Amino acid sequence: MNKYFLVLSFLTAFICNSFSQEITYLGEPSFKAGEELSYKLKYGFFTAAEANIKVSESDKKFDGHPAFHIVADSKTAGTFDIFYKVRNRL
Repeated sequence: MNKYFLVLSFLTAFICNSFSQEITYLGEPSFKAGEELSYKLKYGFFTAAEANIKVSESDKKFDGHPAFHIVADSKTAGTFDIFYKVRNRL
């Protein structure tokens, strides 16, 4: 029984690898400077937390290509600060 399981595991691993997709280069970045995302986590009609992600230009380079500065701010809101206070900036 263990031999059949082992053979089946190897076959599954090889089949999964043979059907993978290639990542194609699009030639342009997926996001640009100035874009912003805002999220709100809600429990029913209570807002529990808020998060903002901002993309800005950077003067630094990575492998000779221009890099972005991405800032993520998150915080709990209202009465949820009493239970678990979160203030993050990455």
